[in-house]
Amino acid sequence: MFLDEPNRVEDLQDDIVRAVLRRDQRIGMFSNQLKTDRPRYAKNISYTLMSRETIAAHNEWLARRAGRLVPFWFPSWQMDIALARDIEPGQSSMRIEHMGYTQNYLPSRGRRRIILFLRGGGYLTEYIMTATDNGDGTESLYFSSPFGERIAMDDVIMTSFVYLVRLDTDQIARRWETQSIMTVSFPVVEVVGEAEEIE
Repeated sequence: MFLDEPNRVEDLQDDIVRAVLRRDQRIGMFSNQLKTDRPRYAKNISYTLMSRETIAAHNEWLARRAGRLVPFWFPSWQMDIALARDIEPGQSSMRIEHMGYTQNYLPSRGRRRIILFLRGGGYLTEYIMTATDNGDGTESLYFSSPFGERIAMDDVIMTSFVYLVRLDTDQIARRWETQSIMTVSFPVVEVVGEAEEIE
């Protein structure tokens, strides 16, 4: 999983891309047909590498990607889900503020992986098996295994969706700011219905 938080300075922008088949006879009438019920997530990642060691590590990571060939897991780095209650030990679910997950995400099999970033630098990754709308302004997400320890709401900095993405270019934009500082920028696009990478 790619866990280097982008230290970007520009505004964050996500693009949602849909594969659409358009039938247009150029007589005014046309129709659109979705090729899949799942849209693809795309964004541009940019950050500054602050030392030659981090530049070397980034180059090794890029080499393992083999251009667009090898996908990787990437957090959205946004607060996608807000906890509604603390998580108790042995609990295999968590209650979240209502966001329409049960109605919108669950039927299309989208956004099943999440990551909880914790205070102190730790994190937990979970796979959502199912979800229910509790009817009280909250939803419950259910996981395949229980939590091993108590997680207070205040200890969770951010809960983000995790996307399986790949590089969307074979050319990475790099700019040397000094002899040991480099700015890098590259686009990624979500992999939908393809083989999954574990890293």
